[in-house]
Amino acid sequence: MNNRGKHKRSVSGQFIKSEENYIALICQTCKIEFKVYKSELKYRKRKFCSKKCSGQSQIGRKVTWHRMGPLPQIQGKNHYNWSGGRVKTTDGYIAIYFPKHPYATKPRGYVREHRLVMEQSLGRYLDPKEVIHHIDRDRTNNELSNLLLLPNEDAHRRVHAERRDRNGQFATV
Repeated sequence: MNNRGKHKRSVSGQFIKSEENYIALICQTCKIEFKVYKSELKYRKRKFCSKKCSGQSQIGRKVTWHRMGPLPQIQGKNHYNWSGGRVKTTDGYIAIYFPKHPYATKPRGYVREHRLVMEQSLGRYLDPKEVIHHIDRDRTNNELSNLLLLPNEDAHRRVHAERRDRNGQFATV
């Protein structure tokens, strides 16, 4: 039998791991020598012999991230990605960081800008059932002249129904 490769096969056909394919490292926590496959070091650098030692190394460190999201000490103005409190939501609206607003999103504390503009012009908080319609259908255009206050979602649907043509498309202005 000719052994051309670095690995040898056992009777069952499985590869036998030879010592020349391993490298010895020292665990940073328990200082015990452990062996790692050389090819494994190409993709990630091992510092610990086990998950237990890896966990022990985290004790006493300041934790800034949790599996459920950022911890309170790095939210808002303290967060590295802070953009001044003005963000664009996934559905295209502009949201403003305003955690003390009674209808701010929980737990982040944002309010949509068009609602804040209308509240400021009326001098009162908007009821959650009240709807703001963007006249030009541009969700980022929050000028007061472009906003229409409607009492509820049914009135908002009627506004949209009135502005559709025979094919169900919005009529161009």
